[in-house]
Amino acid sequence: MRLRLRPTIISLTSSALVAGAAGAVTLFVTPDCPSPGDCAATLSVAGSAFLTTRLNHPVPSPLRVQLLDAQQRPVPGVTVHFTRLDRPEDISTPDEPAPDVTLSSDTAITDNSGLAQVTAAANDVVGSYQYVALVMRGPETLKAYFILANRPRTDSFPLTPVVEYVNLNDGHYFITADADEMSKFDSGVLAGWVRTGSVFSAFLPDSKGIAVDSNSVCRFYGRQHAGIGSHFPSASPAECQAVKSEFGEASLLESDHAFSELLPDPVSGECPTGSRPLYSAYNNRDDANQRYSPSIAVIHALVFDGWIAEGYGPNAVAMCFPE
Repeated sequence: MRLRLRPTIISLTSSALVAGAAGAVTLFVTPDCPSPGDCAATLSVAGSAFLTTRLNHPVPSPLRVQLLDAQQRPVPGVTVHFTRLDRPEDISTPDEPAPDVTLSSDTAITDNSGLAQVTAAANDVVGSYQYVALVMRGPETLKAYFILANRPRTDSFPLTPVVEYVNLNDGHYFITADADEMSKFDSGVLAGWVRTGSVFSAFLPDSKGIAVDSNSVCRFYGRQHAGIGSHFPSASPAECQAVKSEFGEASLLESDHAFSELLPDPVSGECPTGSRPLYSAYNNRDDANQRYSPSIAVIHALVFDGWIAEGYGPNAVAMCFPE
């Protein structure tokens, strides 16, 4: 069953670009744990996991993590590695400049409090991206994620990150701005989901109206009994209402305010000044699923694989997200 109500775009020029998940990283193994119980540990962000920085300026807070054992005691003397996640657009368009930071070091040793940190400075490219802190102890690979945003200004509207996941079992994509959902995906509580490396900005859920013409994004879940089992967000009030009215039996309204975004011009697909396009494609299967990407190259690759681009204007723009 298909829940999409936007115009369908089928004339995009396609190319066999790879829109894969986050790039592979090299793990550095610490000595084996003395016993399985000693291996049980948690690595978590100590401080802010979402860091906004003005272009060419130092990141205001370090990338800091804490390593604790099963009894919540600090684990000192362990090497933590900090690695940038490749975004899908980095893979499909490798020659384009990408937002990033320069780290003071790509490794740090946990101290007596179990803390390890590195400092960073942003480059001159606008955009959002992710870093992961990695520790391997015995059979466990421990990860903690940071989301960074390079912005022309940092004193304008407060933003929140929206992170993309993919389910390795059914190929469904999912975007969320909810920190609790991210934690469940990252910890494996909701099994099968991994980060793709894609992230973009949104206005906070309660900031509707703060930015001119921003809209709250509704989110629906296509029920399993309807053969869907997938989530569907929209920044269009008309589309949100239409899903409620026309697909009420097949869909569950999860949120009226998942986050807030802008809408493009419905004919041209052009985004308002200060925002960028978020493109969309539909998997063209009975278990309807949409993917939302800030990279048109990713959408081109999906169309090459049989997906259908959907959105406003000739480039299938679903929403517009703030820089």
